[in-house]
Amino acid sequence: MYSEKWKKDANLDEFWAMIDLARKDYPAFITTLKSMNRRGLIRFSWLFEDLASALGAEPYLQYANPEFSEDALDDLWNEVVGRGRAFYENVINHPDQMPADADNSDPSHKMRYAANRIFRDRYGKELPPYSYDY
Repeated sequence: MYSEKWKKDANLDEFWAMIDLARKDYPAFITTLKSMNRRGLIRFSWLFEDLASALGAEPYLQYANPEFSEDALDDLWNEVVGRGRAFYENVINHPDQMPADADNSDPSHKMRYAANRIFRDRYGKELPPYSYDY
């Protein structure tokens, strides 16, 4: 069943601290993810997805490269989130600051998927779809 109840447990300050950690010390980020329980991993991944998907609406879409595939747009949005709170909020408040292209070497492209991989390794299944089975 679809639910938004997980959002009441989400802590944006903790989320952004994790993003900062990933940017500064990726191995420590992985260690911290591995210390999270099931719900913590789900919350991190879903919050990352929630923030990134906000960039898939107007007015942000008008500043994205119109030739980008869905996957390329996902990469771009993940990168905006993965560059940290200040960068993300700047783009949210100034859509014209949307990057023209994704930098695939940026660590942001691994962050959300790291939580998914750790979840799969620990629980033997994929992370539940967004807002289900929390």
